[in-house]
Amino acid sequence: MNWRARIERAMPSPTGDWTRDAEVLDELAAHAADRHDELVRAGHADADAVAIVLREVADAARRQAARPAAWQEAAPVDRPRLFASAGQDLRYALRMLRRAPAFAAASIATLALAIGAVTAIFTVVEAVLLRPLPYPNADRLALIWESSPQGANRNVVSSGSYLDWRARNSVFEEIGAFSDSFDSALTSPGEPRRVQAISMTPAALAALAVRPVAGRMLRDEDTIANAARVALLGYRTWRDDFGADATVIGRQLTLSGRTYEVVGVLPEATVIPEPDVDVVLPLGFGPAAANERTAHNYMVVGRLKPGVSIDAANVAMRQLVAAMTAEHPKELTGWSALVAPLHGDVVRTVRPLLTLVFAVVVVVLVIACANLANVQLARASSRRAEMAVRAAIGAGRRRLVSQLLHESLVIVTIGGAIGVGLAWLLMRALVAAAPADIPFLDSVAINGRVLGVAALTTAASALLVGLLPALQISRADLQPLLRAGRSAGDARQARSRLALVTVQVALAAVLLVAAALVVRSMQKLGDVEPGFDPEGLLAIEFNLPSAVYPDLGDHARFYTELIERVRVRPGVAAVAGTTSVPARGGGMTFSFGIEGRTATNPTGREDPQPLQAVTPGYFETMRIPVVEGRTFSNDDRADTEPVVILNAALARRHWPGESPIGKRLSFRPGQTPWLTIVGVVGNTHDNGLDRDAPPTLYVPFTQRAPNWRWMTWLTLVVRAHGDPTALAGEVRAVVRERDRDLPLLNVSTVPELYAANAARRRFAMTLLAGFALLAVTLGAIGIYGVLSVGVAERQREIGVRLALGAGAADVVRAVARPILLCLAAGLAVGLAVAMSLTRFLETLLFQVEPTDPASLSAVIVVLAGVAAVAGWMPVRRALRLDPVRVLRQD
Repeated sequence: MNWRARIERAMPSPTGDWTRDAEVLDELAAHAADRHDELVRAGHADADAVAIVLREVADAARRQAARPAAWQEAAPVDRPRLFASAGQDLRYALRMLRRAPAFAAASIATLALAIGAVTAIFTVVEAVLLRPLPYPNADRLALIWESSPQGANRNVVSSGSYLDWRARNSVFEEIGAFSDSFDSALTSPGEPRRVQAISMTPAALAALAVRPVAGRMLRDEDTIANAARVALLGYRTWRDDFGADATVIGRQLTLSGRTYEVVGVLPEATVIPEPDVDVVLPLGFGPAAANERTAHNYMVVGRLKPGVSIDAANVAMRQLVAAMTAEHPKELTGWSALVAPLHGDVVRTVRPLLTLVFAVVVVVLVIACANLANVQLARASSRRAEMAVRAAIGAGRRRLVSQLLHESLVIVTIGGAIGVGLAWLLMRALVAAAPADIPFLDSVAINGRVLGVAALTTAASALLVGLLPALQISRADLQPLLRAGRSAGDARQARSRLALVTVQVALAAVLLVAAALVVRSMQKLGDVEPGFDPEGLLAIEFNLPSAVYPDLGDHARFYTELIERVRVRPGVAAVAGTTSVPARGGGMTFSFGIEGRTATNPTGREDPQPLQAVTPGYFETMRIPVVEGRTFSNDDRADTEPVVILNAALARRHWPGESPIGKRLSFRPGQTPWLTIVGVVGNTHDNGLDRDAPPTLYVPFTQRAPNWRWMTWLTLVVRAHGDPTALAGEVRAVVRERDRDLPLLNVSTVPELYAANAARRRFAMTLLAGFALLAVTLGAIGIYGVLSVGVAERQREIGVRLALGAGAADVVRAVARPILLCLAAGLAVGLAVAMSLTRFLETLLFQVEPTDPASLSAVIVVLAGVAAVAGWMPVRRALRLDPVRVLRQD
C-alpha cells in the first residue's frame, strides 16, 4: 500500500505550503503504516485493516476541513492500547533522530558527558560520605577529643585523661586509645621496606568490634611489661607480602630492629584508625601513665551504649572533665572534651570539597538540560504544521505530549547509558587526580546505589529536556499553526527560550564566581614566600629503630656520620637535618617557662609552641635568614651550655620591642636545664603556605633532653647544585653502606611537598574551572541558538523594518534586546546566588573574600564577552537580510 499517495489524495494540502506538506505527508504515511500493523496484530484481516486506516484518514480530512480555530482535547487514553501507542511513539522518535543525526549526536554527547560526570562524582561521594563504616552498629562509634584552653577542640588526649575517661564514664560501652601512625622498617621477610605501623589498646579493637580473618585480636596480657612482643598484620600486608597464607600466624617478623610474633590478621574492611596501616602493635599504659596529663599523644575511640546520642555523650563527658578538673586544676583548667561521630569526624575536612564538586556537576547537568530543552523548543517551531495536522486528525494533547516526551526520552536514555560507561572512566580519572588525603578512595566503585542514582538522573533529565517543549507545542492553536504564521504560541515559545537562557546564564555565573574565587586563591597562595628557598631542596625522612640505636648518642653519631658522607657526594651543595618536614610540620609542641617571669597559665608555663631539633648548618642549607645572633655550630654539643634559637614570630610575642638574645627559658623550670637564646631567625611556613608561620623553637639535635630518646627520626634536607631528585640514589647508597636494613621512608623535593599541601585547592580549582568552562560553552550555544531562531522567525518583521528605512543600530537593538535583558537578569540572579553560597567555599579560599570585587567583575566581563561572541553571527545574518526577497517570499 502506497500510504503517502492515498493520504495525499484525501488531504491534498494539509498546511497550504508545499515544502511543509511533503514532510507532513511523510509522517502521516508512517503513522498510517504503524496503525495498519497495529490492527493486523490485533487480529484484523489485511484488507479490513487497510479499510479502517483509509476510513480514519478520510474522517480526519473531513474534520480538518470542518474544524474551527482550535482542536479539542482527545478522548481519554484507552489503557489496553497504551503500550502499543508507546511503541509507536518510540519508533517515530527513532525515525526523527535518524532524520536529524547531527542534532541527535550533539544532544546525546552533551547528556552523556553531563550524566557521566554526575555519576562519577556521586560514586566518590557515596564511597566517602554516604557509605557506613564496615563495623557492627557503626553509628554508635565516636571519637573523643580533648578541647584545649587555646580553642583547639580536637586535641589529642593525654594518657591520664584517657584512663580516667575509661574508668569513670557512663555513656560508652568501651573506650580504647591508639597512636598516630608511624613509619617503621620491615626487614623480614625480604628486602627492608617502609611500612605504616600503629599502636592500639585491645579496648580500641573491642570498641570497633573487629574480628580477625586469621588468628586472634590483641589481649590485655599483650600490653603488660616484659610480655612477648606480638603484632597484627593489616590485610593488605598479609595479602601482598605473605600471599594471604593463613600459616603466617605464629611466624616472626622483624620491625625496626625488634622481632614480633604475628598473632592475627585484620579484616580487609578495617579502615580505622587508618586504611593503609600495615602492622598494629599493642599499646599499654604503666602506673605512671595515670598521672600524665600534660603530654597529649593519643586518639580515643568509643562505642556508645544503646540509646545514647552524641549530644548526650558530649554533656556527660564535659561533666566528667569538670569533675576531673576540680581534682587536677593545675593540669586541666580550661580543658574540656568533644565527642564526635566517627565517620563524620573522619570525613569532616573533605565533606565541603566533595559536596561542592557534586553540586557543581548537578548545576552543569541542569544547564545542559536547559540547553537541550531550548534546542527542542527551536525544533518545535519548525514542526508546528506537523503537530497541527496530527491534532486535526484526532491526536489529543496528551498524545502529542507523549510523542514529544518519547523523543526526549530516547535521546536521554541513550545519553544516560553512554554516560554510565563514561562514568567509569571519569571515576578512575577522579580517583587518580584526587588528593591522597581523601579517605576511603580505595573503596570507590560503581554499585547498585550509584546505578540507581544514574537512572534517576537520566529520568529527571528526560523530564527537564522534554516536558517544557512538549507542553508548549501541544498548547498551540490549530488554525494559526496551519497558516504557518506567527502566533501566540510562537510568542510563548520565544519567552520560554529566553527564560531558559536566563537560567543558563545565572547558573553559569554561579560556577564562574566559584571558579574565579578559587583561582584567585591559588594565585594568592603562589605569591606567599615560604621564608626560605625551596628550589633545589630534597627532603628524605629517616627513623632509626630504637632496638638498634637505643640512646641519644647513637642517634647523634649515626646522623652526624650520614650528613658528613652525603655532604661530599657529587652534586650536593649543602645538607642538614631537622625533626620537622617542610610543608607538613613536625607535630611536636612544647610548653616552656621564661626566666624571671610568671606565666598566667595554671601550669606556670607559656602556651605550647612547635619545636624542631636541627643539626648544624640547617638554617644555611634552607637559606633561612638570621635576624640577629647566631645559628647552631658543631660546638653546641651535649656537654656544652644548652642553647635555643627562636623565630621572629616567637621573639615578637614574648619580647616585643626588645632583643631576646641572652634570655633563658626551660621546658620544665626546676626540672630541666635553662636554655640560652643565642639567635633569632626568619619565620617559615612550616605547615603549608596557606597557614601563618608558627612561632617556633629550635634546639640542637645533639642537645636533646635525656628523656627524649623517643625522638629517633630526622628529615635530611639536601640542597643540590642541579636536579635534586638525582641525589636520592646517592643518599640511598650512603645509607646502605652505613646500615643496609634501614629504608628511606619518604623522598620528595620540597616544592613537591608544598604542592601536596595545596592539593585539595588545586583539585577544586581544576574541577571548578573545567565545569565552569563547560557551563559557559553551553550558555554560549544557548544564546546563539535563541538568537538564530529569533532571526529566522522574525525575518518578515526585520524585512519590513529595513524596507521602511531602519538603520543597522535599530535592527541590532531589536534583535539583541531580549538577549541583553536575559543576560542582565541572569547575571543579577547568578551573582546574588553566588554571594549567598560562597560561604561553602571558605575552606578552599585563601586571602580572598567571597565577595571579592575583582572576581565578580571578571565574571561579568567574561559572560558579557561570551554573549557578544555568541550573538554576533545571528545579528550579522539579520543585518544582511534583503528586504525585497524576504517580503517576496512571504
